[in-house]
Amino acid sequence: MVTTRDLEQVVESALLEAGVPEERARAAAARLGDELVQLPTKADLDERFRESEQRWDERLRQSERLTNERFDSVDHRFDAITARIEMLERTMWRVFIGMGTIMLAMFGAVFGALMYAVFGA
Repeated sequence: MVTTRDLEQVVESALLEAGVPEERARAAAARLGDELVQLPTKADLDERFRESEQRWDERLRQSERLTNERFDSVDHRFDAITARIEMLERTMWRVFIGMGTIMLAMFGAVFGALMYAVFGA
């Protein structure tokens, strides 16, 4: 396994062979080592991936919860509208029956008056 220090030494020796002054070669190799240490490892990337999956799963659960709440809200509104329609239908039938009763009473009164007028008592 290659370590960061091994890579620094390889870079430093390559720079020295290329004619770069020793001090600049060490500084460049040290900067490279610092940059390499800051790079994420496979474990870091796996952890980020797991965190991303967890956030995605949480968002999916929130989306499902909001969708269910919307459906429940629509169901509630539908139930309220249905109840209102049923109440109006009952009212309509009550009015119809009441009007029918009044019409029957008026017919009876008119018929009775005609019978009285025709056959007299």
